[in-house]
Amino acid sequence: MKTTIIISLLWLILTTAIFYTILLVNLHFNLFSWHHRTDELVYVFLFSLVALIIAYYYLAKYTRGVFEIWFSFLIGVGMMIFGLFVLYDFYTETISTGIFSRTVYSPHWFRIFIFTMYLVPIITWFLYPNKMRKKLHTN
Repeated sequence: MKTTIIISLLWLILTTAIFYTILLVNLHFNLFSWHHRTDELVYVFLFSLVALIIAYYYLAKYTRGVFEIWFSFLIGVGMMIFGLFVLYDFYTETISTGIFSRTVYSPHWFRIFIFTMYLVPIITWFLYPNKMRKKLHTN
């Protein structure tokens, strides 16, 4: 029971961390209009995302209980659905004029990158828990 609570809380913490990291990346590059920057923050964001992907990988490796597997699956599906909404929002952005005008569309690689980062929880869920369930059911 204690392990289930800890693993579930870690899924929530990692999901919150990757959500806010993606939000900060989006605000840094794409707040009002697309601005390609290569400053120190970009490297901090990339390091954070790589560290979170590795953390998701190891957390998925130790997600074994039935409640943990379903809870992590729901979190992954929720992030995937939110990623689809963000991707749809990217493809419906318009060029406008005014104080908060968007003069340049965000590039396609950036849109796909953001969507892929929202897919990280469900991808890691499919990597490990299915293998663990097969091992658990054979014993």
